Amino acid sequence: MMHFTPAPRPRLQGEPFFAGSEGEFHKTLARFNQERFTPANPGIVLFEPGNALRFHRMEVAFLEAMRQEAQTYLSENPADPEDLVAWFESVASGAGEQAAAFFDWLAERADSEQVRWVLQQEIGAEAAVPDLLALSQVRMPARVKVAMARAFWEEMGRGEEKATHSEMLEHLAHHFAIRADLGAIIPEAMAQENLLNAMGAHRQYAFHAAGALGITALLNDERAPTMMRALTRLKVPAKARKVFAVQAARDPAETRAWLDDVIAPLARRNTVRAQSLAEGAVMRLMAAARCQEAYRLKFASELQARRT
Repeated sequence: MMHFTPAPRPRLQGEPFFAGSEGEFHKTLARFNQERFTPANPGIVLFEPGNALRFHRMEVAFLEAMRQEAQTYLSENPADPEDLVAWFESVASGAGEQAAAFFDWLAERADSEQVRWVLQQEIGAEAAVPDLLALSQVRMPARVKVAMARAFWEEMGRGEEKATHSEMLEHLAHHFAIRADLGAIIPEAMAQENLLNAMGAHRQYAFHAAGALGITALLNDERAPTMMRALTRLKVPAKARKVFAVQAARDPAETRAWLDDVIAPLARRNTVRAQSLAEGAVMRLMAAARCQEAYRLKFASELQARRT
C-alpha cells in the first residue's frame, strides 16, 4: 500500500520572486485565481501585466515542485492502460485507509463546530472540481471528451439548477455560516484548491488534471458516506447535506467509467501521458495528505481520546 508522508512545502525552483511564508504564497495564488476566473467586462484591468507574469511563474514553480516530489511515489506506476487503472484503484484505496482514523472520528465524535472547521477548509477544493472538469475537456480526444461531458452533466445536476454541485455546496456553506475568508483557511487547504486551479489553467498539465480528477472521484466514493454519517448525526437538514448525499448515492459505475473512458484511452500507446496521469493523481493525494496531517495536528487531543 502506498503511504503518503506529508512533508513541508519543498523549496520552489526560482523562488526568489516570492520570499514570503507558505501561507502568504498560497493566499497570493488564491487571490490571483479568484480574480482571473471571475467573469469580467472588456476594459477591466484585473492585474498589472508584470504581476500576472509573476503569478504565473509562482504557479508553474508550485506545480513543478509538486511533480518533483511526486517521483518519490512513482517508481512502480505501470504504463499499460489496464494496469494503470488498477494502480489508480490501489493508491486511492491506500489513501482512504491512511485517512480512515481521522474521518471515522469526524463521523462519530466531532461536534458541529469541529465539522464546520473541516468543511471550511475543504469547500474550496470541492468547488474547484467542476471548473477543472470543464477546463480539462478542451480539445481532448472524442471518447475522453464525451466521458468528461457525462461527468460534467452530473456535476451540473443533469440540467437542474438546484441540483448543481455549486448550488448544493452553497446550501452546506449557508447552514454552517461558512463565508469566503482566506484568513480562516490553512495554507494546506489553499494549496489543494490552488493545485486544481493551476492544472486547469496551464494546458501542459491537462493530463495531470485528468489524473487528479480520476483520483478525486475514487476518493469521493469513500469520503461521501463518511461525511453523511457526520452530518446526519449532527441533524444537519437534508437540503444542507445533499451534496454529500448525492455523492454517496452515486453509482460506482460512474467512477469506473472515468477510469475506463478517460484514464485508459489517454494512456494507451503513450507512456508520457501515462506518467502525467499518474503524477497528477499523486500530486492530488500529496496535497490531501498534507491537509489531513494538519487536521490531525489540530484535533490531536480529540483523536487520542478516541483511541483510549
